[in-house]
Amino acid sequence: MSSLSILSTLDLYEPHFDKALVQSTEEYYLAEVEQLSHTMPASEYIRHLDTRVQQEEQRCDRFFERRSKNTVMTVVKHVLITLDAEALIDRSFTNLVKSDDIASLRTLYHLLKLVDKVDPMRARWAQYIKVCFPSSSVVLMIGYRCGTCNEF
Repeated sequence: MSSLSILSTLDLYEPHFDKALVQSTEEYYLAEVEQLSHTMPASEYIRHLDTRVQQEEQRCDRFFERRSKNTVMTVVKHVLITLDAEALIDRSFTNLVKSDDIASLRTLYHLLKLVDKVDPMRARWAQYIKVCFPSSSVVLMIGYRCGTCNEF
């Protein structure tokens, strides 16, 4: 029998361990975001966020009771993605598009979709299309770079 199972059996899991787990997880990731969000290159930071979400998912599956997983994952996604979503888009979108970093754009979209925050990214795409292709109703040019746009 695991230590967590014993805590659960004694009705100590929820009031003591679970609350401490969620609080320490939130504090840890708030500090990590504060440290890394402005120092890592955008594509690297986006990969890091994706890796962290996956690691926490696996950690929850392996070590904690199911009831903790939802709470912990909600906190992890909130801290890593939701709190910084619009700032992350503002910091990274233009450079990712300019460098044709499709993998990072895809990962960013996936992360934003996890927390229902894709609308700001869609708005940036719409803005990009309006500025770079003002007279076109539909543009399907793969690899086209806007030469007139200073924003993107």
